[in-house]
Amino acid sequence: MDYPGALETLSALRRAQGRAAEALAAAEEALARVEDMGGACGMFRGAFVRLAHAESLHATGDRGAARAAIATARAHLLAIAHKIAHPD
Repeated sequence: MDYPGALETLSALRRAQGRAAEALAAAEEALARVEDMGGACGMFRGAFVRLAHAESLHATGDRGAARAAIATARAHLLAIAHKIAHPD
């Protein structure tokens, strides 16, 4: 089962319902599970979980933490991108 993905979806639903604190709780659990798995939970799942976390932080009004989460997510994606072989 893609438990981080299910939690990410729950987080998005809670944000859409205006339940920011519950969205953040689900996103934080999803992020913790992704990190426990070493980030190996599907090709892009970790990126979506990190985005859900940042969006949930923003929804709770914690703009500074949301910016920091985006910076961390960006660094993570760039690290993955640098591992992609060049076509030449």
